[in-house]
Amino acid sequence: MTPGENSFPEQGSEEAAAQAEVAIAAFKFLSAVYRGDLIQAWGYMHPILCLCWAQAWVEANRESLIASGHDPERTAHALASSAGGNHELWEHFARVMLHEMREAFPLDPDVAGIGANLRAVALDTELLYVHPLPPTSGVWEPDEFLEAYPLVMNLNDDRWTVLNWGYDAIPIPGFPPILDGASLGND
Repeated sequence: MTPGENSFPEQGSEEAAAQAEVAIAAFKFLSAVYRGDLIQAWGYMHPILCLCWAQAWVEANRESLIASGHDPERTAHALASSAGGNHELWEHFARVMLHEMREAFPLDPDVAGIGANLRAVALDTELLYVHPLPPTSGVWEPDEFLEAYPLVMNLNDDRWTVLNWGYDAIPIPGFPPILDGASLGND
């Protein structure tokens, strides 16, 4: 093979391999969520996102949880660290969270695509755009607008994890958690 003939410069192939790693991890998460398997999706999520999702669910169900004897903060932390969905409320939590994600950000992972360019958000944190549908012509046209959902990925313990889905912000745990970054800087 001659230089330039179906080959990448070494740096280009390393960058492509790194981008592929991020995209593969993202698709594993998306496939699990859209197949309805939050336990598997949990394994691809960053602990901060797990906590934020648990806190959001707990906040939405605060009164009924307190009435049934659950401490909201402990419940959120227990759900977030629930290995294999072993918490007594996991089934209810998973059903609601999966429904909300699929309703808010509808897509079929078998058809969806991820933009080729990674965008650095912070150290070891990349922003991807997930396109639910391919372009109608099959080819991306200049200035063509297609719906896309942001997905923030973070290199955590030498593996790429989902730090946020549907929002381009780094989530902040709390009651309520901040997933969309809307209230950041509004003090």
